[in-house]
Amino acid sequence: MINPETGLFMASWQGDGVVEDGVLDEIELVGAEPAVLWGRARAETVIIRLGHRHDTFFSAGDSPVEDDDGPMPAWPPEGPPDGGWWQPPPRPTLAEVDRVAAEVAAGTLSVDEAAQWALARLDPGIEEEAPEEVIDALAQLAAKSQTRFFLY
Repeated sequence: MINPETGLFMASWQGDGVVEDGVLDEIELVGAEPAVLWGRARAETVIIRLGHRHDTFFSAGDSPVEDDDGPMPAWPPEGPPDGGWWQPPPRPTLAEVDRVAAEVAAGTLSVDEAAQWALARLDPGIEEEAPEEVIDALAQLAAKSQTRFFLY
């Protein structure tokens, strides 16, 4: 689960049938608490997720949320998950990308390991601030793998 204090949260206010795509307003905020407060100011039902699995969704509004599996746990979580909060990897420099490519060329790192390393750093939050040559080098490194990786 992403660290609720430092994670980037994309919040959206949705209403069925009100507008074509259902989104009335949206915003990106750093930290879960600002995102929850933004949601609570607009709706009674607020769901926040810290990951992609079902057990990372929390009910954070005045109206508790229930799905097919029963009630969602209330926000905030009791604490960090086993292993701690997930933090995005730091934005690499071109020299770091070149070092990983050199490790592949030397045979000390597999193509698939290098591709996974590169793909983890092609995150949208990193791409916004990374120089174009770093993004290109990461994409080239990832493209060397014959394995299919899925990004969420």
